[in-house]
Formats: sequence, C-alpha cells, structure tokens
Amino acid sequence: MPVGFEFAIEITFPSDESTTTGLLNAMTQALGVFITLALGKLNDRLGPLWALGSQATLLLIGAILTQLVPNEKKRQEAFKKNILEIKLSSNDNV
Repeated sequence: MPVGFEFAIEITFPSDESTTTGLLNAMTQALGVFITLALGKLNDRLGPLWALGSQATLLLIGAILTQLVPNEKKRQEAFKKNILEIKLSSNDNV
C-alpha cells in the first residue's frame, strides 16, 4: 500500500498528499465492502466456482487498468527543476 500511495502522490503532484491518500483509502474501503457483499451473494446463488472466477476476472481487469496508468513522476520532475533553478541562480551570484 505505501508504494501505491507514493505512486498516486507522484502522478497527482499539484494536489495535496493528504487529499490523494484520503481518496485512495475511501475508495478502497467502499469498494472492499461492495465487492465482499456482491461476491457473498454470488457465492450463495451460483457457488464458489463462480465467485472465485469473478474474483480472478476482477484482478485481471485491475491489472490491465494498472498498466494503462501513465508513469509520469511529476513531483520528482518538479523537484529536479527547482534544484536546477537554484543551482543556476547560485552560479549567477558568483
């Protein structure tokens, strides 16, 4: 989870870190409850094979969606840009 939080903070850089982390936690909790209830009903009606198959399908969909997220590290790029500007301005003063 910490790696996921760090990556989310990186790709949503201008927004506040606590906002990103809070939204991730809230969505994780809400989806966890919803999926648990839905899979429980599916298990009762169709059996464990269908419940496990739907879990595997959800994991596959999640893996595909994860691959589609762009790997832009905006926070690190902004940090490097600020460091470069500081170095350039300190060279001007010398």
